Amino acid sequence: QINLPGVKYETQRGRWNYCGPANLSMAMTFWGWNGNRDIVGQTVKPNEKDDKNVMPYEMENFVETNTVDLAAVVRLGGDLPLVKRLIAAGFPVLVEKGYYETDADGHYSWLGHYQFVTGYDDGAQTVIVQDTYLDGPDFQIANEEFLQGWRSFNFLFIVVYPRAREVEVLGLLGDWAE
Repeated sequence: QINLPGVKYETQRGRWNYCGPANLSMAMTFWGWNGNRDIVGQTVKPNEKDDKNVMPYEMENFVETNTVDLAAVVRLGGDLPLVKRLIAAGFPVLVEKGYYETDADGHYSWLGHYQFVTGYDDGAQTVIVQDTYLDGPDFQIANEEFLQGWRSFNFLFIVVYPRAREVEVLGLLGDWAE
């Protein structure tokens, strides 16, 4: 059981489809970046209402072009053992997943959503996420439910890390390093 300390939770509330900026901000502030969701959003979602989605490469580019000491990798095909290995080594993981929700008009529909994974509990068979929209900080989600939603985006994940620790991250990634 691990839940990484030092996460500065941010909500996406008050903004339109702002899970990308809020989650990326949490990933960066975990490593000491001095910013917030609105600074990220100015670049990756400049037209808030017209821009319905933030692509993973946009978040990776933001880290690469707006920081000196941080880097990011985006990969597909991740799995739960990899996420746990990264977290156990102190590296939280940002994932893109899908889920169903009833909207304000009563329509049951699917949507994509980013979540920042900061822990897991093998005894409870859960992962711990910082959910910027519905469930809030330190939300425990059953492994199977987490995997079902993550599958929607081909198990896409992003790791933000200090550039000085790149060799360590690449080693932890194993086959996902390339």
